[in-house]
Amino acid sequence: MGVSVADNGGITFTWPSIPGFNLYSAPNLTASVVWSLVTNPPVSANGTNTLTVGAIGAAGFFKLINQ
Repeated sequence: MGVSVADNGGITFTWPSIPGFNLYSAPNLTASVVWSLVTNPPVSANGTNTLTVGAIGAAGFFKLINQ
């Protein structure tokens, strides 16, 4: 998975276009962390998914989950 800063101050994620992988986010990593599906659909091209998430505040955590 690749991560870069977008022009609008957001974050751009890229990962191989493999069925079943989705991006999730959480506002913190406390013991009761709750991961939420990022509902914006990624753009798929040339075997790669790309998704840009806008600025989300002071902190945010992301993970790619295969389900």
